[in-house]
Amino acid sequence: MADNALIVSQEPSISLLISESYPSISDLLKQNGQETMAFLKSTGAFYPFRLRKEIEVEEKGDNNFKTWEEYRNAIEMYLETICNEVKAKHPKSGIEISFKEHLRIARKDLATEIHDQHYKKFPFWPSIGQKQKSKVELDVKDNYESHPYRLFWSCIGWINVKDCRSKDKYYAHFDGRPDIKLLVFDLIKLNTIETLAKADFKLALEKIGGVKQALTWEDI
Repeated sequence: MADNALIVSQEPSISLLISESYPSISDLLKQNGQETMAFLKSTGAFYPFRLRKEIEVEEKGDNNFKTWEEYRNAIEMYLETICNEVKAKHPKSGIEISFKEHLRIARKDLATEIHDQHYKKFPFWPSIGQKQKSKVELDVKDNYESHPYRLFWSCIGWINVKDCRSKDKYYAHFDGRPDIKLLVFDLIKLNTIETLAKADFKLALEKIGGVKQALTWEDI
């Protein structure tokens, strides 16, 4: 149970979802965790993503309040471009699935978190002709349902924030490379696997044992 993929499945919010709603799958994880996670992925019940990208956003303006508000919107718009890349091919049909629309809540919440952490570090603009910069830590995670999926996401790491001010201009900026992880569970597929495992647990173990693919974050 030391594999990274199993650590993911044991994350409290994920473990609670599985144990409460899918007790037979929970038992499979306890008995054969690595292969169960690989099996869920091979059937399209589970899609893992890890986004390790340099991100950078800046906003300039001549109104301090409006610039700060538009900075928040610029962050969300930038995160939307990253979400455009969150796609996967269904392991059975080969059809490409985009999760962009299902990530609206996540990118809105993450944009707000970055914006808020920047504000906590520097609640006031610097004096004219001055600038202020620092590192701030991000450690945020959440989960929610967007039919037919349940999404779990986290963003952990450090970003650099900076504010500059001239006589009539304001400038807000951040950059960094936080570790963003996303797990998408197909609830319909999970229900199907749960029904099969509940009907014949031994057969389910045999099917799962036939999946040889190892699954770690390094494969993503």
